[in-house]
Amino acid sequence: MCMPTRVASPRLLVTVLLPLSVVSMVAGCPGAEDFATARCNPDTFFPDRGCLDAGTDRDAGPDDEADAASDAGPDAQGTCPGVCVRGPSDDWGALWSEEPLLVWIGPANEMPATCFDGAGDPQDVKFRLFSGLVAPPATCDACQCEPSTGTCELLPETIEVRAGTCAESGVSSLPFGGPAGWDGSCSSDHALPAGAQCAAGSGEFCAQSVRASPLPGPTSESCEVKVLSVPKFTTDTNWTTAALACGANSPTGQCGDDRLYCSRSMPLPWNICAWREGIHLCPKNFDYAPPIVMYGKKPTDNRSCTKCECGAPQGSGCLATLHLYDDVACTVEYNPLPLSSFVEQCLNVQPPGRVMGSKSITDLAYMPGTCLASGGEPIGEAHPNADAAVTFCCIPPFEG
Repeated sequence: MCMPTRVASPRLLVTVLLPLSVVSMVAGCPGAEDFATARCNPDTFFPDRGCLDAGTDRDAGPDDEADAASDAGPDAQGTCPGVCVRGPSDDWGALWSEEPLLVWIGPANEMPATCFDGAGDPQDVKFRLFSGLVAPPATCDACQCEPSTGTCELLPETIEVRAGTCAESGVSSLPFGGPAGWDGSCSSDHALPAGAQCAAGSGEFCAQSVRASPLPGPTSESCEVKVLSVPKFTTDTNWTTAALACGANSPTGQCGDDRLYCSRSMPLPWNICAWREGIHLCPKNFDYAPPIVMYGKKPTDNRSCTKCECGAPQGSGCLATLHLYDDVACTVEYNPLPLSSFVEQCLNVQPPGRVMGSKSITDLAYMPGTCLASGGEPIGEAHPNADAAVTFCCIPPFEG
Protein backbone atom coordinates (compact mmCIF):
# COMPACT_ATOMS: atom_id res chain seq x y z
CA MET A 1 0.00 0.00 0.00
CA CYS A 2 1.14 3.65 -0.49
CA MET A 3 2.76 5.37 2.52
CA PRO A 4 1.30 8.62 3.94
CA THR A 5 3.28 11.72 3.06
CA ARG A 6 4.65 14.14 5.67
CA VAL A 7 5.27 17.86 6.12
CA ALA A 8 8.60 18.80 7.68
CA SER A 9 9.40 21.69 10.01
CA PRO A 10 12.76 22.46 11.72
CA ARG A 11 11.81 20.67 14.96
CA LEU A 12 8.69 18.62 14.26
CA LEU A 13 7.41 16.35 11.52
CA VAL A 14 3.62 16.58 11.18
CA THR A 15 2.01 13.56 9.55
CA VAL A 16 -0.63 14.33 6.94
CA LEU A 17 -2.71 11.32 5.94
CA LEU A 18 -3.86 11.66 2.32
CA PRO A 19 -5.82 9.41 -0.02
CA LEU A 20 -3.77 6.99 -2.04
CA SER A 21 -4.29 8.81 -5.33
CA VAL A 22 -3.31 12.17 -3.82
CA VAL A 23 -0.18 10.71 -2.25
CA SER A 24 0.84 9.23 -5.58
CA MET A 25 0.49 12.61 -7.29
CA VAL A 26 2.08 14.75 -4.52
CA ALA A 27 4.84 12.56 -3.18
CA GLY A 28 5.58 10.24 -6.05
CA CYS A 29 4.23 7.12 -4.37
CA PRO A 30 6.91 4.42 -4.43
CA GLY A 31 4.24 1.82 -5.19
CA ALA A 32 5.64 -1.61 -4.33
CA GLU A 33 8.71 -0.05 -2.72
CA ASP A 34 9.01 -1.53 0.78
CA PHE A 35 9.51 0.41 4.03
CA ALA A 36 13.20 -0.45 4.34
CA THR A 37 13.86 1.14 0.93
CA ALA A 38 11.44 4.06 1.39
CA ARG A 39 12.76 5.18 4.76
CA CYS A 40 15.77 6.83 3.07
CA ASN A 41 13.57 8.75 0.65
CA PRO A 42 13.10 12.26 2.13
CA ASP A 43 9.59 12.42 0.69
CA THR A 44 8.38 9.28 2.42
CA PHE A 45 6.73 8.82 5.83
CA PHE A 46 9.25 9.19 8.71
CA PRO A 47 12.57 8.81 6.77
CA ASP A 48 15.52 7.50 8.78
CA ARG A 49 17.53 10.56 9.68
CA GLY A 50 20.67 8.46 9.57
CA CYS A 51 20.10 8.27 5.77
CA LEU A 52 19.67 12.05 5.31
CA ASP A 53 22.07 14.97 5.18
CA ALA A 54 22.90 16.73 8.45
CA GLY A 55 21.71 20.02 6.93
CA THR A 56 20.25 21.54 3.79
CA ASP A 57 23.47 23.38 3.04
CA ARG A 58 25.64 20.24 2.87
CA ASP A 59 25.75 17.83 -0.07
CA ALA A 60 25.80 14.13 0.66
CA GLY A 61 29.32 12.79 0.62
CA PRO A 62 30.48 9.33 -0.43
CA ASP A 63 30.26 8.05 3.12
CA ASP A 64 26.70 9.31 3.49
CA GLU A 65 25.68 7.65 0.26
CA ALA A 66 27.33 4.43 1.30
CA ASP A 67 25.57 4.48 4.68
CA ALA A 68 22.25 5.23 3.04
CA ALA A 69 22.70 2.42 0.58
CA SER A 70 23.67 0.05 3.37
CA ASP A 71 20.64 1.04 5.50
CA ALA A 72 18.15 1.02 2.63
CA GLY A 73 19.35 -1.78 0.45
CA PRO A 74 16.83 -4.12 -1.13
CA ASP A 75 17.50 -6.82 1.47
CA ALA A 76 17.01 -4.54 4.54
CA GLN A 77 13.44 -5.72 5.05
CA GLY A 78 14.64 -9.33 5.05
CA THR A 79 11.90 -11.70 6.18
CA CYS A 80 10.38 -9.25 8.70
CA PRO A 81 6.58 -9.38 8.42
CA GLY A 82 6.25 -6.07 10.28
CA VAL A 83 8.42 -2.94 10.29
CA CYS A 84 12.20 -2.73 10.44
CA VAL A 85 13.18 -0.03 12.92
CA ARG A 86 16.55 1.35 13.94
CA GLY A 87 17.08 1.75 17.70
CA PRO A 88 17.64 5.15 19.36
CA SER A 89 20.65 7.03 18.03
CA ASP A 90 22.43 10.23 19.07
CA ASP A 91 25.09 11.17 21.60
CA TRP A 92 22.81 9.88 24.36
CA GLY A 93 21.23 7.04 22.46
CA ALA A 94 23.02 4.42 24.52
CA LEU A 95 21.04 5.53 27.55
CA TRP A 96 17.78 4.57 25.87
CA SER A 97 16.32 1.13 25.40
CA GLU A 98 18.06 -0.56 22.50
CA GLU A 99 14.97 -2.38 21.32
CA PRO A 100 11.82 -0.32 20.78
CA LEU A 101 8.48 -1.25 22.33
CA LEU A 102 4.97 -1.30 20.92
CA VAL A 103 2.98 1.06 23.11
CA TRP A 104 -0.80 1.45 23.21
CA ILE A 105 -1.70 4.99 24.26
CA GLY A 106 -5.29 5.99 24.85
CA PRO A 107 -8.07 6.59 27.38
CA ALA A 108 -7.26 4.93 30.70
CA ASN A 109 -10.63 3.18 30.89
CA GLU A 110 -10.00 1.54 27.50
CA MET A 111 -6.51 0.14 28.14
CA PRO A 112 -6.30 -3.45 26.83
CA ALA A 113 -5.98 -6.22 29.38
CA THR A 114 -3.17 -7.89 27.44
CA CYS A 115 -0.81 -7.10 24.61
CA PHE A 116 -2.02 -7.22 21.01
CA ASP A 117 -5.70 -7.79 21.73
CA GLY A 118 -4.93 -10.89 23.78
CA ALA A 119 -2.82 -12.51 21.10
CA GLY A 120 0.42 -11.97 22.98
CA ASP A 121 1.67 -13.69 26.07
CA PRO A 122 0.75 -11.73 29.28
CA GLN A 123 4.47 -11.73 30.11
CA ASP A 124 4.97 -9.49 27.08
CA VAL A 125 3.64 -6.53 29.12
CA LYS A 126 6.57 -4.27 29.97
CA PHE A 127 4.74 -1.34 31.56
CA ARG A 128 1.29 -0.20 32.56
CA LEU A 129 1.67 3.54 33.02
CA PHE A 130 -0.55 6.59 33.24
CA SER A 131 -0.80 10.36 32.73
CA GLY A 132 -3.41 13.05 33.23
CA LEU A 133 -3.75 12.70 37.00
CA VAL A 134 -7.13 13.65 38.45
CA ALA A 135 -6.80 14.03 42.21
CA PRO A 136 -9.42 16.21 43.95
CA PRO A 137 -8.61 17.85 47.28
CA ALA A 138 -9.07 15.78 50.40
CA THR A 139 -12.58 15.61 51.80
CA CYS A 140 -12.28 16.40 55.48
CA ASP A 141 -14.30 15.74 58.59
CA ALA A 142 -16.37 18.64 59.88
CA CYS A 143 -14.94 20.05 63.09
CA GLN A 144 -17.15 21.06 66.01
CA CYS A 145 -16.61 21.54 69.73
CA GLU A 146 -18.43 20.07 72.68
CA PRO A 147 -19.62 22.50 75.41
CA SER A 148 -16.71 23.59 77.57
CA THR A 149 -15.79 22.03 80.88
CA GLY A 150 -14.04 23.73 83.79
CA THR A 151 -13.68 24.07 87.55
CA CYS A 152 -15.09 26.62 90.04
CA GLU A 153 -13.50 26.56 93.50
CA LEU A 154 -13.24 30.10 94.87
CA LEU A 155 -15.75 32.28 96.75
CA PRO A 156 -16.34 36.06 96.44
CA GLU A 157 -13.44 38.15 97.66
CA THR A 158 -15.76 40.42 99.64
CA ILE A 159 -19.22 40.23 101.20
CA GLU A 160 -20.33 43.37 103.02
CA VAL A 161 -23.33 44.83 104.84
CA ARG A 162 -24.06 48.36 103.61
CA ALA A 163 -25.68 51.32 105.33
CA GLY A 164 -27.67 52.17 102.20
CA THR A 165 -29.72 50.55 99.46
CA CYS A 166 -28.25 48.83 96.44
CA ALA A 167 -28.99 51.96 94.40
CA GLU A 168 -26.92 54.18 96.68
CA SER A 169 -23.17 54.62 96.38
CA GLY A 170 -20.57 56.01 98.75
CA VAL A 171 -22.26 54.64 101.86
CA SER A 172 -20.45 53.11 104.81
CA SER A 173 -20.18 49.31 105.01
CA LEU A 174 -19.08 46.50 107.29
CA PRO A 175 -17.45 43.18 106.31
CA PHE A 176 -19.73 40.15 106.36
CA GLY A 177 -17.54 37.43 104.88
CA GLY A 178 -16.50 34.16 106.41
CA PRO A 179 -13.25 33.22 108.14
CA ALA A 180 -9.89 32.89 106.33
CA GLY A 181 -9.98 29.97 103.90
CA TRP A 182 -13.77 29.88 104.08
CA ASP A 183 -15.31 27.01 102.12
CA GLY A 184 -18.83 28.43 102.14
CA SER A 185 -20.15 26.37 105.03
CA CYS A 186 -22.28 28.04 107.74
CA SER A 187 -20.47 30.97 109.36
CA SER A 188 -21.57 33.55 111.91
CA ASP A 189 -18.46 35.70 111.54
CA HIS A 190 -19.27 39.45 111.56
CA ALA A 191 -22.85 38.86 112.75
CA LEU A 192 -24.93 42.00 113.47
CA PRO A 193 -27.80 42.29 115.91
CA ALA A 194 -31.12 43.73 114.81
CA GLY A 195 -31.18 47.52 114.71
CA ALA A 196 -27.38 47.94 114.63
CA GLN A 197 -26.52 51.54 113.69
CA CYS A 198 -23.62 53.07 111.74
CA ALA A 199 -22.40 55.19 113.57
CA ALA A 200 -23.73 54.74 117.05
CA GLY A 201 -26.61 57.09 117.80
CA SER A 202 -26.90 58.22 114.17
CA GLY A 203 -30.22 56.48 113.61
CA GLU A 204 -28.83 55.02 110.35
CA PHE A 205 -29.19 51.24 110.16
CA CYS A 206 -26.10 49.33 109.11
CA ALA A 207 -28.04 46.48 107.55
CA GLN A 208 -29.83 48.05 104.60
CA SER A 209 -28.30 45.92 101.81
CA VAL A 210 -25.83 43.08 101.34
CA ARG A 211 -23.36 43.22 98.42
CA ALA A 212 -21.07 40.44 97.17
CA SER A 213 -18.24 40.85 94.67
CA PRO A 214 -18.27 38.60 91.56
CA LEU A 215 -17.19 35.03 91.98
CA PRO A 216 -13.70 34.35 90.65
CA GLY A 217 -13.82 32.91 87.15
CA PRO A 218 -13.44 29.23 86.29
CA THR A 219 -10.13 27.44 85.89
CA SER A 220 -8.91 24.42 83.87
CA GLU A 221 -11.30 25.16 81.02
CA SER A 222 -11.30 23.37 77.71
CA CYS A 223 -13.55 22.09 74.95
CA GLU A 224 -13.42 18.58 73.55
CA VAL A 225 -13.29 18.33 69.77
CA LYS A 226 -16.39 16.87 68.18
CA VAL A 227 -15.76 15.40 64.74
CA LEU A 228 -18.60 14.86 62.29
CA SER A 229 -17.29 12.15 59.99
CA VAL A 230 -17.97 12.43 56.28
CA PRO A 231 -17.08 10.03 53.45
CA LYS A 232 -13.38 10.16 52.72
CA PHE A 233 -11.81 10.68 49.31
CA THR A 234 -8.34 11.55 50.52
CA THR A 235 -6.64 8.82 48.51
CA ASP A 236 -8.94 8.79 45.48
CA THR A 237 -7.08 9.33 42.22
CA ASN A 238 -7.87 8.74 38.58
CA TRP A 239 -5.94 8.99 35.35
CA THR A 240 -7.25 10.14 32.00
CA THR A 241 -4.63 8.46 29.81
CA ALA A 242 -2.88 5.10 29.94
CA ALA A 243 0.01 3.42 28.17
CA LEU A 244 0.34 -0.35 27.76
CA ALA A 245 3.92 -1.08 26.64
CA CYS A 246 4.63 -4.47 25.11
CA GLY A 247 7.58 -6.19 23.57
CA ALA A 248 7.66 -5.16 19.91
CA ASN A 249 9.80 -7.94 18.45
CA SER A 250 7.99 -9.88 15.77
CA PRO A 251 7.91 -13.57 16.71
CA THR A 252 8.81 -14.53 13.13
CA GLY A 253 11.17 -13.03 10.58
CA GLN A 254 14.09 -10.67 10.83
CA CYS A 255 15.48 -7.64 9.08
CA GLY A 256 18.21 -8.08 6.49
CA ASP A 257 20.28 -5.44 8.27
CA ASP A 258 21.24 -6.64 11.76
CA ARG A 259 21.24 -3.02 12.97
CA LEU A 260 17.46 -2.94 12.56
CA TYR A 261 14.79 -4.52 14.74
CA CYS A 262 11.85 -6.38 13.28
CA SER A 263 8.82 -4.92 15.04
CA ARG A 264 5.26 -6.11 15.01
CA SER A 265 3.06 -3.78 12.99
CA MET A 266 -0.16 -2.76 14.73
CA PRO A 267 -2.63 0.02 13.89
CA LEU A 268 -3.02 3.15 15.99
CA PRO A 269 -3.29 3.72 18.90
CA TRP A 270 -0.31 1.35 18.97
CA ASN A 271 3.00 3.16 18.48
CA ILE A 272 6.60 2.06 18.02
CA CYS A 273 8.48 3.76 20.83
CA ALA A 274 11.93 4.08 22.27
CA TRP A 275 11.80 4.36 26.06
CA ARG A 276 13.89 5.46 28.98
CA GLU A 277 13.20 5.71 32.69
CA GLY A 278 12.86 9.29 33.92
CA ILE A 279 11.84 12.48 32.10
CA HIS A 280 13.90 13.24 28.99
CA LEU A 281 14.00 14.76 25.51
CA CYS A 282 13.85 12.33 22.62
CA PRO A 283 16.87 10.91 20.81
CA LYS A 284 17.40 12.28 17.30
CA ASN A 285 15.82 9.54 15.24
CA PHE A 286 12.77 9.38 17.55
CA ASP A 287 12.04 13.10 17.91
CA TYR A 288 9.28 13.22 15.31
CA ALA A 289 6.87 14.30 18.03
CA PRO A 290 7.21 15.58 21.60
CA PRO A 291 8.16 13.00 24.25
CA ILE A 292 5.32 11.27 26.05
CA VAL A 293 5.94 11.01 29.78
CA MET A 294 3.93 8.41 31.67
CA TYR A 295 3.95 7.52 35.36
CA GLY A 296 3.35 4.65 37.75
CA LYS A 297 -0.23 4.36 38.94
CA LYS A 298 0.50 5.39 42.54
CA PRO A 299 1.15 9.15 42.72
CA THR A 300 3.04 11.12 45.31
CA ASP A 301 0.19 12.12 47.58
CA ASN A 302 0.43 14.47 50.55
CA ARG A 303 -3.25 15.42 50.68
CA SER A 304 -4.62 15.63 54.20
CA CYS A 305 -6.74 17.78 56.48
CA THR A 306 -5.79 20.35 59.07
CA LYS A 307 -6.24 19.15 62.63
CA CYS A 308 -9.55 19.86 64.35
CA GLU A 309 -9.01 22.19 67.30
CA CYS A 310 -11.10 24.26 69.69
CA GLY A 311 -10.39 27.81 70.81
CA ALA A 312 -10.74 29.25 74.31
CA PRO A 313 -14.20 28.94 75.91
CA GLN A 314 -16.49 31.93 75.56
CA GLY A 315 -19.47 32.72 77.80
CA SER A 316 -18.55 30.29 80.56
CA GLY A 317 -18.62 31.22 84.22
CA CYS A 318 -19.22 30.23 87.83
CA LEU A 319 -22.53 30.34 89.69
CA ALA A 320 -23.41 29.97 93.39
CA THR A 321 -26.01 31.00 95.97
CA LEU A 322 -25.43 33.20 99.07
CA HIS A 323 -27.86 32.31 101.88
CA LEU A 324 -28.61 34.84 104.68
CA TYR A 325 -29.99 33.72 108.07
CA ASP A 326 -31.59 35.37 111.12
CA ASP A 327 -29.88 32.97 113.53
CA VAL A 328 -26.22 32.03 114.00
CA ALA A 329 -26.77 28.36 113.13
CA CYS A 330 -27.95 28.86 109.53
CA THR A 331 -31.41 27.43 110.18
CA VAL A 332 -33.77 30.41 109.71
CA GLU A 333 -33.18 31.73 106.22
CA TYR A 334 -34.86 34.88 105.06
CA ASN A 335 -33.50 35.44 101.57
CA PRO A 336 -31.04 33.85 99.12
CA LEU A 337 -28.82 35.93 96.81
CA PRO A 338 -27.69 34.42 93.48
CA LEU A 339 -23.98 34.89 92.78
CA SER A 340 -22.04 34.75 89.48
CA SER A 341 -18.59 35.43 88.11
CA PHE A 342 -19.96 38.03 85.69
CA VAL A 343 -21.10 40.92 87.94
CA GLU A 344 -21.37 41.79 91.62
CA GLN A 345 -24.68 41.08 93.32
CA CYS A 346 -26.64 43.19 95.80
CA LEU A 347 -29.74 42.46 97.90
CA ASN A 348 -31.79 45.08 99.76
CA VAL A 349 -32.51 43.99 103.35
CA GLN A 350 -36.15 44.09 104.34
CA PRO A 351 -36.87 45.52 106.78
CA PRO A 352 -33.73 47.71 107.10
CA GLY A 353 -31.76 46.99 110.26
CA ARG A 354 -32.70 43.32 110.25
CA VAL A 355 -30.55 40.91 112.21
CA MET A 356 -27.61 39.47 110.26
CA GLY A 357 -27.00 36.22 112.11
CA SER A 358 -25.08 33.93 109.71
CA LYS A 359 -24.52 33.01 106.06
CA SER A 360 -23.44 30.21 103.80
CA ILE A 361 -22.61 29.72 100.11
CA THR A 362 -23.86 26.65 98.29
CA ASP A 363 -24.31 25.27 94.79
CA LEU A 364 -20.95 26.50 93.51
CA ALA A 365 -20.95 25.20 89.94
CA TYR A 366 -19.43 25.71 86.50
CA MET A 367 -21.58 27.13 83.70
CA PRO A 368 -20.38 25.76 80.31
CA GLY A 369 -19.47 28.06 77.46
CA THR A 370 -18.78 27.48 73.78
CA CYS A 371 -15.55 27.18 71.82
CA LEU A 372 -14.89 28.20 68.24
CA ALA A 373 -13.87 25.20 66.12
CA SER A 374 -11.06 25.35 63.58
CA GLY A 375 -9.41 22.88 61.25
CA GLY A 376 -10.91 20.32 58.93
CA GLU A 377 -9.55 22.17 55.90
CA PRO A 378 -8.02 20.27 52.95
CA ILE A 379 -4.30 20.77 52.40
CA GLY A 380 -1.67 19.23 50.14
CA GLU A 381 -1.85 17.84 46.63
CA ALA A 382 -1.22 14.68 44.67
CA HIS A 383 1.41 14.70 41.92
CA PRO A 384 2.61 12.09 39.46
CA ASN A 385 5.59 10.31 40.97
CA ALA A 386 8.61 11.53 39.01
CA ASP A 387 10.66 8.61 40.38
CA ALA A 388 8.31 6.25 38.54
CA ALA A 389 8.30 8.19 35.26
CA VAL A 390 9.07 6.64 31.86
CA THR A 391 9.58 8.71 28.70
CA PHE A 392 8.34 7.28 25.41
CA CYS A 393 9.43 8.70 22.06
CA CYS A 394 7.23 7.25 19.38
CA ILE A 395 6.61 6.91 15.66
CA PRO A 396 3.25 5.57 14.53
CA PRO A 397 3.57 2.06 13.04
CA PHE A 398 2.13 0.86 9.76
CA GLU A 399 -0.70 -1.61 9.74
CA GLY A 400 0.58 -5.05 8.89
